[in-house]
Amino acid sequence: MFTIHDVLLKRILLFVPATAVLGILTANLFVYPVFTRILLQHAQSDAVTIARHMSTMLFPENVLSDEAYFEQAGTMIRKTADEFSLYKLKVFSARGRVVYSTDAGEIGEVNNLEYFHDDVAGGRVTHKIVRKNTRTLEGRTLEVDVVETYVPVVKNGRFVGALEVYFDISGSIRGIRNALALCNMISVGLLLIFCVTCFLVIRRLDTVLLEKQEARVQLEKANVRMTREIDQRIRLEKEREVLIGELRESLDKIKVLKGLVPICSFCKNIRNDAGYWEQMEAYIEKYSEVEFSHGLCPECARKHYPDLNLEGGEESAAGKR
Repeated sequence: MFTIHDVLLKRILLFVPATAVLGILTANLFVYPVFTRILLQHAQSDAVTIARHMSTMLFPENVLSDEAYFEQAGTMIRKTADEFSLYKLKVFSARGRVVYSTDAGEIGEVNNLEYFHDDVAGGRVTHKIVRKNTRTLEGRTLEVDVVETYVPVVKNGRFVGALEVYFDISGSIRGIRNALALCNMISVGLLLIFCVTCFLVIRRLDTVLLEKQEARVQLEKANVRMTREIDQRIRLEKEREVLIGELRESLDKIKVLKGLVPICSFCKNIRNDAGYWEQMEAYIEKYSEVEFSHGLCPECARKHYPDLNLEGGEESAAGKR
């Protein structure tokens, strides 16, 4: 389990997939309809151009009411329709009767629908985009995508008939759909690659960040230990310095006591550094930790106190202070 620590990577990881999804939606909801609409507009324009060309070149004036003409010219008309890649071509008389069709079974049928007699007979081009398995203006169901276009034929200002052109656009629409599907697949593939790459990069980054964090924690612990050791060493150093000072002071005292000490030959007083004479006991007690207790030795007892008879059992008492 890993967590993302870097805010910028979080934003990139959210922004790029959102952009890719937005691009796919844009392509499907806007680009595809626009291209399809342009295709249909061109198909309608081509159907009108073809119908008008055929009405001018193949059908002389008043011929749309001559059924015998279409029986003779059927092969030529079919050939022309094949050259223009038309799915179906029908020729109507002014009354709406089918006088020719590339589907021979429709010849002789009459179109009595309102749009034909109102719009087409009124000289207006009428068209409809017929999707696969949907109904045409005539109510027929086709297995392909076509543009159904009615082009009125007007001679000397009079409506003499109409041409119905079925322009097959299945291949073009299929091409657009295939191109769109390919773009979607490429977009999804790139998005998946990006997401996997980001996942691996972020996982690696997260591992590195965790390692750095762990190293930082260990470093902080080491710093704490080092600080404690330094404080302890400083404390020990201070104690050592104090001890060294005491030792030096003791050594200085010891050196004084070991040095040349001026002492009186008679009273045994000692001359100090200031030039004053001190009792030997006071001098030694001052410069050392020695304390004196006074008593009488047997010789001094006999010499100074012969009448007290202090030599006997009382000798031990002479050692008392």
